[in-house]
Amino acid sequence: QAWMATGTAARLEAFRNLTQDQIDDYKSEASSRCYWSVFILERAFFPQRTSLQDTGNIVDYPPSSPLPSSIPSGREIGYRSDIFTSEENIKDFGINAYYIRMMSIWGDIALYLHDTRFGKSETPWSPDSTHIRLNMRLHEFEAQLPQSHLIRNLFFSKRSRAELDECHEYWMPWVMMQVISHSSSAMVNHPFIHLVALKERSGVSQSSNFLQQTVDQALFHSGWVFRLVRTLDDLGLELNNPFIGHLVAATATIPWIFQFAKDQQVSSNANRDLDTCARFLAQAAPNWPSIAQKVRFRLRPHIFRISRTLTSFLARGPTKSSVDCRK
Repeated sequence: QAWMATGTAARLEAFRNLTQDQIDDYKSEASSRCYWSVFILERAFFPQRTSLQDTGNIVDYPPSSPLPSSIPSGREIGYRSDIFTSEENIKDFGINAYYIRMMSIWGDIALYLHDTRFGKSETPWSPDSTHIRLNMRLHEFEAQLPQSHLIRNLFFSKRSRAELDECHEYWMPWVMMQVISHSSSAMVNHPFIHLVALKERSGVSQSSNFLQQTVDQALFHSGWVFRLVRTLDDLGLELNNPFIGHLVAATATIPWIFQFAKDQQVSSNANRDLDTCARFLAQAAPNWPSIAQKVRFRLRPHIFRISRTLTSFLARGPTKSSVDCRK
């Protein structure tokens, strides 16, 4: 029913745009919100059957809430200002625009995962591979995102609940953008894809350095997803959204794998992130049946069917940073 309703809405919106007579109407706020709302629904739940395109140069992005007031008490812990100081001159389109752009990238990543699941294979490090193109889009997004929207400049973890509620229209798309961004990078570098699925189908010898990069990226970005979830919990900010629940559950398949790592630190972090995922999904389960189903399964081992290749890989032992693919 949801697929039919979203598909109908997308086709009605596409037809409406084709019949627009006045460019002012085409770029009105109501028209913009209509177009991008349907676009987000398609990208979130049905990326394999997309009707609307990311046409930010034609359909204006909906207006955004302004940046929250700054906190002069210092930078986020863990960041050194001399490393990140920049004299950038990037036009700021507003947080809604960057949230929508990230949703567009996620839709393409979801399609990539769908195609991989159904047997499509490639050499992921080749210049024209989908993997490389998706990573380029993620890098381009990061380069075009004004630094004023970065977590180190917004002091998110130092905000009070009252401050978050006051600027709710900014913080919600910001949090969504952050979770989707890190989930996207984690999933496109998912170790199961590169160590098992593509390896078994392509018959191409694996590049150990490439595998090392994908594992490091998967661990780094999945760790950030659960760090954000824990921060939300500490701040008492409820993110009751089934799509975010879906992303958190999907990202949790990465720490599920690495809970078996030989390195105790990697294994401990993975188990902590799995607990974070379980608590987050349990909070959303009463409102969303699809999330409740994920909670019932609780990421059981038989769901993932990890192959001997992956198990033996983890048994080889990690370096100080993560897991060494080059041994």
